[in-house]
Amino acid sequence: MKKLLLVLMVVAMASFLLVGCLGTGTVVDEDDTNGDDIVVTTTVEIADSVVLDGKTYVAEGTHEIKVTFAAPVTGTVSVGISGCSGDYKAAGASVSVVMFPDADRKIWTGSGSFGVGTEDDALCCASYVTVAAGECDPDTCIVFPVIVDPVGPYAQIKASTIACDCATGDQLKLTSTWTGTTEDCVTTPGGCCDDYCSGLDSWTLDIYDENPFLTCCVPDPCVTAYKSCTGSACPVECLTECDEDFFATGESDELTKDYYVIVSMADEVGNETKYYGRLRVDSSSIVGFDDVTFTATTCVWGAAPEVVGTLGEDACPTE
Repeated sequence: MKKLLLVLMVVAMASFLLVGCLGTGTVVDEDDTNGDDIVVTTTVEIADSVVLDGKTYVAEGTHEIKVTFAAPVTGTVSVGISGCSGDYKAAGASVSVVMFPDADRKIWTGSGSFGVGTEDDALCCASYVTVAAGECDPDTCIVFPVIVDPVGPYAQIKASTIACDCATGDQLKLTSTWTGTTEDCVTTPGGCCDDYCSGLDSWTLDIYDENPFLTCCVPDPCVTAYKSCTGSACPVECLTECDEDFFATGESDELTKDYYVIVSMADEVGNETKYYGRLRVDSSSIVGFDDVTFTATTCVWGAAPEVVGTLGEDACPTE
C-alpha cells in the first residue's frame, strides 16, 4: 500500500498542482512493485467560470459544482464556499454545498451560491472553495480561491457630428472617449468605459432613426438599425456614414429629429449592462440626449445629461 501524495485539480480547464487526499486516504496497486508513489487525478469544475491570467472568475449567483475523483469515495464529500471579501481573504460565514454521488461514487455534484461581501468590497471580491472527501482532514484537502464578479461593465457615451469633407452630409459619432468636466473620462485610457473585475468581453452599439421599441427596452426586430457597431475592448465607439438628411428639416412639424441608441455590454463572466437613450437633433446641431424612466409597460423619455450611460452602474435592468 502506497501513500497518496499528489492530487491534480483542474478548475475550468486550467491545471494546478495541489497537495490533497481522497476519501480513502490510500490506493493499492497489486501489480506495482517498484515502490513509487501513486499520482491520481481529481477535477473540480464550477459551471460558467472562466480562467483569466491564472485566476478563476465567476459571476455572482448560484453555479453547479462538480467534483470527479479517480476512485470511489468512502463516506461523504463536502464543498464549502467562504464569505467574499475585496482583499481576497476569506471572510464572513461560509456556505455549505450538499454534494450528491453518481452510482460509482466517483462524480459528485451540487449547487453553491457565490455572493459578495460588504458594500465597499462588492465590486470584485474573492472566496475560497474547499473540497473535503471521505476521511480526509478538511485542513489538508483541496482549497483554491475564486473571484466573484457581481457587476457588469460600464460606459458613458457622448454624441457629436462631423462634417463630411468629400461627400454631402454629416456623420454622427458616438464615443466613450471624450473630454469634459467628468474627471474619469479625461484621465482613463479607454475613456468612460471599463469593467471593475473580470474585464470587458464585448459591446454592441445600435443607432436607430426610428423608434425601435414595441415595449419598454425591447427592440422591435422588424426595425433595422441605422448603424450598428461592435467591439471587444474599450472605447465604445460608433461612426455613421455621411448622411445629407441627418439633421431635421426645420419644418414646423419637424423641428427636431430623433435617433434611438441602445448600448449592450458584457464582461468575461457574462454580466450584462444595457443603456438606452434618445438623441435629439435640430436643423444644424445636436440638442442632447433624453434619458428614460421605466414603468411597468412603457418607457417615458425625458431630459437628461449630455451622455448615455453611467459610471459603474446599470442604467437599465436587462430583460
